[in-house]
Amino acid sequence: MDNNQLVIEIQKLIKNSIENYFKKPKPRNHHILDSLFPEERQISSVMTGLTTSMGTTFWEKLANFLAKDNGFRILYKQDKKLLQPSPFPQDLRSELDNLKSLRKSKEQKISMTECIERLRVS
Repeated sequence: MDNNQLVIEIQKLIKNSIENYFKKPKPRNHHILDSLFPEERQISSVMTGLTTSMGTTFWEKLANFLAKDNGFRILYKQDKKLLQPSPFPQDLRSELDNLKSLRKSKEQKISMTECIERLRVS
């Protein structure tokens, strides 16, 4: 998949995630800050809820999409929760931990393409 298709797919996921969040009715509980800063409190509440909601409605779907697009197989339980292979292969665990530290490193960066290639080989 080329970059333009990837951007379009990500935009669709973001749009769907936000639209689905605002379609659900939200219960209103009184909070002490509602008396002092009603608008700001409401905006903060909506943004926090949206951010939390996007964990499963956007980031998880994006990870699944990218994994499938790069040739990985997604394992699910019957209730559609992601599975980790059990037992998790030790060589794959080592490589994954190594790649995590390289991705976080300030001195040495590794590209996502190289990460994917190294995980395929493991």
